[in-house]
This record gives sequence, structure tokens and C-alpha cells, in this order.
Amino acid sequence: MVGMSSLIFMLSVWLVGAFLVGSTLVAQEAKGSAEAPEAEVEQAYTMRCVACHGADGNSQLPDMSFTDGVWKHGSSEEDIAKIITEGVPGTAMMPFEAQLSPEEIQALAKYVRQFDPKLRGAEKPKG
Repeated sequence: MVGMSSLIFMLSVWLVGAFLVGSTLVAQEAKGSAEAPEAEVEQAYTMRCVACHGADGNSQLPDMSFTDGVWKHGSSEEDIAKIITEGVPGTAMMPFEAQLSPEEIQALAKYVRQFDPKLRGAEKPKG
């Protein structure tokens, strides 16, 4: 059984971590940054996307790979942001509008495009 001192220690660590994350978010918002830093985008992708799309975007699940050049719902940043925002009804792709800011969604849309060799660095892809 976990002792009281261990429980207090774990709670303290959790509270400090929550404070640091909150402080970082407040500081970032105070900067007025329109784009999420790359590390934060990678973290958002890891937390929300890797399970279905794979760490390198090369999912083995049908219609979920970003590396094969097949974009069922369009390949522009706007198309991808719409899918991240609204999800795809009838599929496992849930909407993230309530969980991510518009800036985070836009950054994720840009990030996932880099997995497709044909789109990497492209400015205006065809949807």
C-alpha cells in the first residue's frame, strides 16, 4: 500500500508539473505567437495522432497514411485543418475543435503534410 508521504510526494510532483505546463501556456499566449513551436506541434501529434497515423505518418491502417500521396479529403492545409477541426463522421477521426486552438490545428495540418514526400515544402498543393 502506498504510504501517506509517497502520496503527498506524488501529488506535489503532479501539481508542480501542472503549474509548469500552465505557466508555459500563459507565457506563450502572452507572446501573441500565431504559430505553435515545432516541439509543441510534435507533442500534439504524438498525443493525438500517432495511435492511428503512426509516428512517421506511415500508418498501416487503410486510408490513414500520410506518406502514400493519397489524401481522401484533400491535401491543402485548409482541407486538413477542416478534418482535424470537424473530424470525419462514421470513422475513427474525431473532431478536435474543442481540444485544440485554431492555431494548434493549423500547425498540425502543416506538420502532417511534411510526411508526404510530394507535399514536403510545397506552398499551394492541389486538394
